Amino acid sequence: MAEKRRATRNGTEEKPFEEKEQREIVAELEEKMDRLRVLFEQYFLGIEKRPPSDKKTEVQRIIRFLQNRRIPQAVVRFQFQGLVGRFNIFDSYWTRIMRQIEDGTYKRDLFKVKLKEELRQAAAPGEEAPSERPKTPVPREEAGLGFGLQEERLRVVFEDYLRARRFCGEAVEGISYDKVRAMLLREAPKIAEKNRMERIDFQVVVRDGKAVLKAVGKKEGE
Repeated sequence: MAEKRRATRNGTEEKPFEEKEQREIVAELEEKMDRLRVLFEQYFLGIEKRPPSDKKTEVQRIIRFLQNRRIPQAVVRFQFQGLVGRFNIFDSYWTRIMRQIEDGTYKRDLFKVKLKEELRQAAAPGEEAPSERPKTPVPREEAGLGFGLQEERLRVVFEDYLRARRFCGEAVEGISYDKVRAMLLREAPKIAEKNRMERIDFQVVVRDGKAVLKAVGKKEGE
């Protein structure tokens, strides 16, 4: 039975698979796989709140459709086989990380839990919590720390940045914590002054398949 037509974002009707040429379907598969990879990484980084399970199912549906048909064109067949190989590698990685998240062994989550526990223990009875203690002057070269950035947070941002670069296929050689830390602390005062922010945080986002460090403002007390 032929698939029903679906309306696309621009209002036009999307043709079912049976009415498309195989090279069109393979090109569509590659585009959806790239988008799926970005969505999964954003979920692992905490940017997306839910895993893109529906998008993954859609990619698997296209793969099954093509696997059940003969692809006479060698170039298209080779491209499809390569995409299937890539998907299997990605799927194994996604499944492993999802299992770690469910079991509570995902490193990023463990680090956050450990940090929270350390801060709780540091606030001994009769003493103020670390966030409530009087602020001491910071060295000029560490000016960025005066805008709410802390070593623990900088370390988390760095690890997330490396993870995102690896997942996007970008090189990580030569990228050290000290270099990234110095850059963030150097840029924080400039961004805060330009945008009239009292506190600064950095998040890792994926744009056009590349890992990017994004500065965001924070309200006092966050």
